[in-house]
Amino acid sequence: MWAEIDELEKRERELIEELTAVRAKMKELIAKHLIEAAKLTPAEQEVMPLLQQRFMNINIAARLGMKERTVKYHVSNILRKTGVPNRHCF
Repeated sequence: MWAEIDELEKRERELIEELTAVRAKMKELIAKHLIEAAKLTPAEQEVMPLLQQRFMNINIAARLGMKERTVKYHVSNILRKTGVPNRHCF
């Protein structure tokens, strides 16, 4: 009985890992499509992956060497161009 439970738990972990990988790939494909369809500028394309990773504007700015105000501008443009209502929907 315990061996069977251990085996089921192992399979559950494997399925969770597979699901996580599938979700990551889906997110990547959606982002690629959004970038192409929305015709994002090169700067907006730099900001987009960090936005998807839930970085705050100040952290995006520090990472990309931009001012926070510039990042806010790019985020606003990304949301407008993609039709996404807010940054938490990515």
